[in-house]
Amino acid sequence: MSSEILGTATLLATDLDGTLLREDETVSQFTRDAFTAASARNVNTIFVTGRPPRWMRPVVTTTQHSGTAVCANGAVVVDLEQETVVRSNPIPHDVFAETVATVRREISGELYLAVEQALPGPISATGMFPEPGFAPAKATNVQVLHTPLHEVPGVVKLLVRTPGDPAETNELAKSVSQATDGSVTITHASKQHRLLEISAAGVDKAAALAELASDWQYEASDIVAVGDMPNDIPMLNWAGLGYAVASAHPSVIDAADGIVADPEHDGVAHLLAQIGRGNPI
Repeated sequence: MSSEILGTATLLATDLDGTLLREDETVSQFTRDAFTAASARNVNTIFVTGRPPRWMRPVVTTTQHSGTAVCANGAVVVDLEQETVVRSNPIPHDVFAETVATVRREISGELYLAVEQALPGPISATGMFPEPGFAPAKATNVQVLHTPLHEVPGVVKLLVRTPGDPAETNELAKSVSQATDGSVTITHASKQHRLLEISAAGVDKAAALAELASDWQYEASDIVAVGDMPNDIPMLNWAGLGYAVASAHPSVIDAADGIVADPEHDGVAHLLAQIGRGNPI
């Protein structure tokens, strides 16, 4: 069945960091050529990422691929060619305030919060608002926070960082998920930090991809997805086929239908080369 889906699929949904992009955040010419060849046989590619919209321009530059992207773990849909947020699903104001209060109660010790803002309109108007000490690794469009977090409009993601072993993030996510009792969606994708990513209830990569698929008249069986971290699991489970890269988090490998090479070895591009070539004889 998996080879049949590969043969007839017409859309690849791929995560970026740790999946498509190499350590230096680029792709090879082989990968660029794979996008071009796939397009020629009417196979499309969509980026489905935890990245905020403001981190997407370098991706377009290195991949030479634009179109539509799902950002912020499913909370934002972006037109990459026009550099515009076309759809945004923020955390409701009252839910956000209660979630912040719950996180502060649930996590003792050092705790640093930040929010990602993305309202419909130009990507240049999106940004991150961190509390002092959050110290984001990448500071593009980071705003100085002069008001309480809950007064920032259009919050699509609450970021929660605490010192500690990143390998313990899964347990932290479970603890906070229980405390918030389904009022928000909690996941994690960082290999370097003990970092939770919190979105509105029901918002994840799978839900956003399913909505776009419906708009574009795709079925789940038309789609092959690939990822590397726990925030990719809903998407891998929803798609007709879900693949993990070889360097993926163990929980992603367990959830996947198959394994492809890591991004340093063009795993996504090799997978893309197999898609849409007809059913095996």
